[in-house]
Amino acid sequence: MSETVIMRNGSEFEPGMEVADKVRDVGLGDTPMPQKTYVQCSCGEKYEKKVLIDECPHCHMTYAISHASADDPQNVLAAGIDY
Repeated sequence: MSETVIMRNGSEFEPGMEVADKVRDVGLGDTPMPQKTYVQCSCGEKYEKKVLIDECPHCHMTYAISHASADDPQNVLAAGIDY
């Protein structure tokens, strides 16, 4: 799971949010994963990730991965609840 980065101005930044935003900006959020991938969510549940941006069906934590990195499940990042 990614860690929150606190900027000098005090705002919080989640690295997974940036990945989700970039993938959405180029219209690839619903692109299927290139291989069967499972995510161990921070809520403790495990689910199959089918597209580049999706949510845990149990707690709605959003997980994102870039198209270029989608071949390695270790690159999946948490972006936030309902992000």
